[in-house]
Amino acid sequence: MALLNPLASEPCASPSRKNSTWLQTRHKAVALFAQRGFASVGLRELAAHLGIKAGSLYNHIDSKETLLFELIESLYEDLLEVVSRPERRPLSQQVRLDRLIDGHMQLYHEKADYFRVAQQAYTCLSGLHQDAIAQLRCEYEQQLMASLHTLGLPRHALSIITTRSVAALLHHLPHWLGNVDVACEGYRRMLGRMILGALAASHDPTL
Repeated sequence: MALLNPLASEPCASPSRKNSTWLQTRHKAVALFAQRGFASVGLRELAAHLGIKAGSLYNHIDSKETLLFELIESLYEDLLEVVSRPERRPLSQQVRLDRLIDGHMQLYHEKADYFRVAQQAYTCLSGLHQDAIAQLRCEYEQQLMASLHTLGLPRHALSIITTRSVAALLHHLPHWLGNVDVACEGYRRMLGRMILGALAASHDPTL
């Protein structure tokens, strides 16, 4: 599904934003937002956390809100990559399920703070930025639904509900578990059973 770009009239991000310094800035900022809450972080605190002077903050970011948008946007771009990876050969249902879970688990381990900020601070975005993230989320859900169809999700009008339920499990369960010590293989089996249970429930003939 092609993405519309409601921000097309805004300047494109500078190529320098792709360098390691900018990536380090993003990682530091998202860690602060996850710990303190986006709305609670003032510009002076953000600048101090990034190790720069408050007066030069806008030499590093366009605005605090634009920085938040870029953080959430990068997460959904990574999520899209996880569910859009091509399969070069036929795979069993179990292997497809394991790949889906493993891809999300790995991304959560790498970007746990991004998941937290995306869940907590989405409403702090402006309307245009919310629309852009909503489009990315929609494409992610469509790709995830396509993956779930190969795992047995029936094609009916309410399949989006099952897809969103599975997405909630994949995105939120590690956070819900908190510091519970769940071995990687044990966690994968538990999550796999929950996903297969959701798929089985979607076969209810009354749906």
